[in-house]
Amino acid sequence: MHEVAVITNILGAVALLLWGLSLVNGGVTSAFGGALRRWLNSGGNRLSAAGLGLVVTVALPSSTATCLMAASFVGRGLLEVVPAQAAMLGANLGTALVAKALTFDVGPLAAGLVLAALTLKRGGQGGRLRAISRILFGAGLVLLSIRLLDGATGPVRESPQL
Repeated sequence: MHEVAVITNILGAVALLLWGLSLVNGGVTSAFGGALRRWLNSGGNRLSAAGLGLVVTVALPSSTATCLMAASFVGRGLLEVVPAQAAMLGANLGTALVAKALTFDVGPLAAGLVLAALTLKRGGQGGRLRAISRILFGAGLVLLSIRLLDGATGPVRESPQL
């Protein structure tokens, strides 16, 4: 029975992570999608596109969300392939920075992001504010799910068989 609980906890934390990433992706697309797309396609060089990918990934704590967003823009014909690839490379660098930051306790940050999202959603009715609230809530869920995954995989890490 213990194994079932461990697997259920891991799958639940992964589901929470995926839901958080989906919220972040949708929020960024609706709040800043047009501006990001215009900036990436404006003839900027690959280095600036990589820098944007890094900044977005550090802000969202997920290179997956950044890459999914870039891929969806390319898939819809809204973004060229080369700037999207450069943004993805920047996202990889951003992931390294976020991984280093996650070595610290992110529990209070996760709770703070969820609280800020709720406050922002209650305070503003505008479309962009709602999208930013969605980004903050999704980022909080991502950080919370990482913490839950750490706790859920504890028995697996400590298992003498593994």
